[in-house]
Amino acid sequence: MNLYARKMLRYLLIFVAVGGCFIGGIVHIIEVLSKMHGLFAAPTVTGLIAFAVGAGAGAWLARGAVRQEDRGDASHVVSTARSMASMARDSRTPGRSLTTEGDWSRICRLLDRLAPETAEGVIGHCKDELEEVDPELRVAPVSWTLQTLAGHPPVAWDIVRAIHLRRRGLDANAVATLVQCPHLSAIVALDLSENPVGDAGLGIVTASPLFGRMVTLSLCECGLTDRGLEALAIDAPRTKLHTFHLVNNPAVTAAGLRALERTPFVAALRQLTTDQPPEGAPCTLTTLAP
Repeated sequence: MNLYARKMLRYLLIFVAVGGCFIGGIVHIIEVLSKMHGLFAAPTVTGLIAFAVGAGAGAWLARGAVRQEDRGDASHVVSTARSMASMARDSRTPGRSLTTEGDWSRICRLLDRLAPETAEGVIGHCKDELEEVDPELRVAPVSWTLQTLAGHPPVAWDIVRAIHLRRRGLDANAVATLVQCPHLSAIVALDLSENPVGDAGLGIVTASPLFGRMVTLSLCECGLTDRGLEALAIDAPRTKLHTFHLVNNPAVTAAGLRALERTPFVAALRQLTTDQPPEGAPCTLTTLAP
């Protein structure tokens, strides 16, 4: 259940409870009037009528409250997106570095609270501003990724450019499902660290269309070996990848790192992060993990 569904349920419960008080009052008044005028309306029928009136009034009030809150959330999304775009422009000024991860998380949270049709309208309204934000900051909430893999992508998925799925117990089969998802076509950064994906998972990622557009790939503590890197050197296509994190893969040795020098994407690779630069490794690419 996403945040919008929870919000709607909360308001329904509140207003139906209020409607229940209204129901009780109506039933009591009808019973008093029936006794005064000799009417003998069946209690069951009277109760059902009162219940229908109270429930209808409560649902109508709940819908109005949700719409009012949606208008406020939508306004906050637009203002935050404009602020992020402004900071992104400023961060491109030499000597300035601005961090906007908190603002991005806020936008995702607010979009999740909106009705789907409202979220679509808001995204269309501020799409240009969002495109100015660093793609690697545009990380999908884990809940969005899980919804998408289940076949129910949120309407805001198109604004996402990065997926972080650390410590999710994903194996090679799960990775195959992930990279084959048609909704991930715009992803440029993928973090699968601390999942037992192994060499098979690495091969699945690099053989997918997703790899051709990727600029950052993190596979720290994923059970990789020299064999996986050697296979990558043979089969991997040319890509835009410029950052490759391989920390905490103790089975990767100098031989595996040397194999990376033969990969088609090595021309674009600017950073290869490992635990230590083994003897004979491509030192121009290797950096030490902190």
